[in-house]
Amino acid sequence: MIQRFNLAQFKSKIRQFENKRRQAINRYNQSIRDSRRAVDNYNREVRAYNSRVRTHQQKVRSELARLQRQSASYSSYRTSVLNLHKVYVRLEQSAATRTLSPQENYYLDLSERENANSLNVLNTLLESERESQDAQLSDLQQTKIGDEIAIISEDFDSRWKGALYSLNPNNPDASRHFCSSVREILAGILELKAPDNMVESLLPDCQRTEKGTPTRKSKIRYLLLKKELENEVLVEFIDSDISNIIGLFDILNTGTHGEAGRFDLTALASIKTRVEDGLIFLSRIAT
Repeated sequence: MIQRFNLAQFKSKIRQFENKRRQAINRYNQSIRDSRRAVDNYNREVRAYNSRVRTHQQKVRSELARLQRQSASYSSYRTSVLNLHKVYVRLEQSAATRTLSPQENYYLDLSERENANSLNVLNTLLESERESQDAQLSDLQQTKIGDEIAIISEDFDSRWKGALYSLNPNNPDASRHFCSSVREILAGILELKAPDNMVESLLPDCQRTEKGTPTRKSKIRYLLLKKELENEVLVEFIDSDISNIIGLFDILNTGTHGEAGRFDLTALASIKTRVEDGLIFLSRIAT
């Protein structure tokens, strides 16, 4: 049976059709705008990433040249710093052979910052005579760690703030407090986010300590696998990075400068940056 429409019904149908057409056009235009916005955001992130990479690369080159002019003091820590740089070079060479995911690029970027900071803190410690102090006492108590540690453990976050509070060139006990607190945080992050039973479940053939528990490398490998990242060179870099930070504590406690109160503001600020960025690096690996 043929359906009949009066004039009012016909006009209503036309309006409905026009509304649907306008809605379709609006959706299309919105999708175009969203696509352009996504492209703009991506390009902005790429420019920012490339800028950070150039900054870190320039810093690494500058610090390496600076280190070559330094005396051969702190031989053990110097070896650790140069070893970390060699592992980073391998990591970079490996990355150049394939297309990296955004996540891999992100951790490569953080790794480059760790390498640059490691070189910088050694150079700063080696330069015993400085014409000026480019750090303020208040800088030592400020931190760029927001919720990086707190989302893992409020207790770790409190310990970090306490460690910073103690970091004062006039505090002869600063070294012991700062070092012990950060050691506990580094170990605690791995224990909390990579517990032995979970590591053994995912990696039954993992490397183990003399006590039969998973090694630090195994825990790092576990954390990366949870992020679907299988990169043995990155595992080695993260492990070497933690060793490098712990090696810095040996200098703070028993180095040629003596007690921590003998370090000036510039040296303490460089140490704080090295440790702070290292904690951020491990926290982002662990979460």
